[in-house]
Amino acid sequence: MATTRKTATRKREPQAKVLKYQMPDASAIQGKALVRLAQSSIMFSAIQIIEDGGDNNLHSHAAMDGLWFVLSGQARFYGTKENVMIAELGPHQAIFIPRDFPYWFEKIGNERLELLQVEAIDRTVKNTRTDYTEQKQSAADVHMFDIDGTLMTTGIFSPGLDEDE
Repeated sequence: MATTRKTATRKREPQAKVLKYQMPDASAIQGKALVRLAQSSIMFSAIQIIEDGGDNNLHSHAAMDGLWFVLSGQARFYGTKENVMIAELGPHQAIFIPRDFPYWFEKIGNERLELLQVEAIDRTVKNTRTDYTEQKQSAADVHMFDIDGTLMTTGIFSPGLDEDE
């Protein structure tokens, strides 16, 4: 007696993605901009471009571990609820910020700050952002660009937050 087997439904085959970062038109950047590099269900990466006034506020993420790598310029990172300076970073230096760790950063010096941001997202935890201080206006005016430099959106952007947040 012959048996019939159903063909299993296959997910799309995984594909590698080659990236080439293109700096957006500098005149379009006021304060802060993000250039999205890649995103999956568990990871997000972008280049953050910070001009004068583009620093953020003391906050934490419940389900995101982040790596911040300075490509150009200089950054100062602060952490803990006591707002302690934890690092001054220049090109090719980085900091790892684990989930639930309060932090904020600012651009220091005269040069534009470019940060490679890589975030791992734990989807078993509700991913929320906790603000310990008021968000700065620069957070409301973020310009988000696609990797080719095309403007995608403007406004508040927090990668990986759960949809109902």
